Formats: sequence, structure tokens, C-alpha cells
Amino acid sequence: MLLRELGVEAEMVLLRTNLHGRRYDGVPTHAIFDHAIAYVPALDLYLDGTAENTGLRELPWMDRGALGLRVTPEGGRLVTLPEVNPDETFERSEAKLSIDVRGSADIGWSGHVEGALAHDWRVRYGAEGTRKGRLEDDLGGTFTGLRILSVTGGSLDDRQRGPELEAHGSSDRFVAKADHTFAVPVAPSPFLEQGYAPLEARVHTLWFSRRAGHESRWEVRLPIGAAVDDVPRSVRFDAPFARFERHVQRDGLAFTVTTRWAFTQSHVEAAGYPAFREFCRQVDRAAAERLRWRIAP
Repeated sequence: MLLRELGVEAEMVLLRTNLHGRRYDGVPTHAIFDHAIAYVPALDLYLDGTAENTGLRELPWMDRGALGLRVTPEGGRLVTLPEVNPDETFERSEAKLSIDVRGSADIGWSGHVEGALAHDWRVRYGAEGTRKGRLEDDLGGTFTGLRILSVTGGSLDDRQRGPELEAHGSSDRFVAKADHTFAVPVAPSPFLEQGYAPLEARVHTLWFSRRAGHESRWEVRLPIGAAVDDVPRSVRFDAPFARFERHVQRDGLAFTVTTRWAFTQSHVEAAGYPAFREFCRQVDRAAAERLRWRIAP
């Protein structure tokens, strides 16, 4: 192995990636493995040399939690590779929104990812020629009608740092308007029921193939003369398999909303699915709350 040639003691690991399922209970055979990576015992570190656009500690999604066979001079040893840790694989974003009396929004946004998410951002936004258009498409689901005016990217080529992006733009459609009343979300909507729990019931275990931590901080500033009608609540939901919290601060017509959520387990058994689905609904109901205000005609 190349690592040994460099003087680094390493072992080969045969891997059954998540592309073939998390568990195997059949006849013992090498045929169940579809990939091979390396393990460095001195660092307790698994390395996937075939994974492009990844750093040393950014093991790809398909390797996370996978079944492996570590090959040593003494023989083989079955292992389970480390699961994703939401404190190490995460996405953080900040948005500053200034809204005028007509409901138009000036939007400043910044984002940063670490861990397994870093590969996705490097591939998605690495090319400068397509970066603006792709980011506008991706953020458009959060900021309806967003037109990005400028984008800057930091550390997209640095494999030892998580990628960072900043953007500035505006939207005339992000704020919902009706006569002289206005409404706006105060955080990205995770749409958990739609994405993870659309079924009434499950027979099999639900595995989270891309488990990461999510944090957003939005600063929303309303125009002078706004009469505030509704403010989203500060809430917290804790469950054995996930957590969600939102903290809302108000200073006159300025609102700061910090939202964090993550799946704390790698999977939910079928028996726990109804409770998980109710958790998703709780989060989605909270995310649907809007900051509402009026402007006198």
C-alpha cells in the first residue's frame, strides 16, 4: 500500500458501502464487499483514497456506518465504521434581511459547512462560472424570488477547511403581501415530514443516510412604521432520535432568530416511527409560523 511505502503503518479495509444496505445477515462471503479503503491505527483514522474533493477527516457518506473487514497480518476483523457526528458534520448559515415599506427585501447571506458536507459544496460550487447560478437556485427555495448580485467563496480549494460562501441579493417576492399586511419566515424550513416521514407507518427501519447538524441565524429588520401582529415563538423539541430548538429575540423592529436541529441517532426502528413522524410534524408546524406586520395606508 502507498501509505506503507511512505512509512505510515496502515491496514486495508474491505467495505460494504451504504449503497448496498446497512446490514448483511447471509452466508459469510467476501462477495458482500464492494469497496476498499485504508485504516491508520496510530490515528484511529479511516481514509478513502478514491474520494475526490474530500479532506483527511471528511469520510464520504457512503462509508459512514458501513460494515468493514479490517485485514491485518493476524487475520481479519469485522468493524463498523464511525457514524456521522452532527457536531462535526454540519451546515451553518447567517442571513441579514432588511425589508422596506413595500415588502422588498435586501438579503445578505453567508454559509459554512464541515465534515461530509464539504465534498458536496466543493463539487456544487467549485466552478466559478456556475457558482452564482447554482447558489441562486439552491437558496431560491428559502428566499423566494432571490436575485443574487454578488458571490464570494472562501476555502473551496482547501481540503483541510470547510467551504465558505457569501452572497448578497434582493427579492420582491420573499415577503408575502396582502393589502397593507406582510408576513415573512424567520428561518429555513426543514420540511421534515415531507422529506423523512411521508408514510403513515413503516415495516422496516428508517436510516438517515445524510445525518448532519443544521444551524441558522437570521436577523430581520422591519421598516419604520411597521405594526407587528405576530412573532414566532421560541420553542424546543427533544426526542430520543432528534432535537430542534428556535430562539427568538426582539429589539424594537429588529428580530434575531437562531435555529438548530439534528438527528441524534442514525436510524429509527419501525416501532418508533409514529413518534418520529409526530416530531417531524411538530417541527414543521413551528417552522410554518410567520413574522407578521402591518403598514398604515
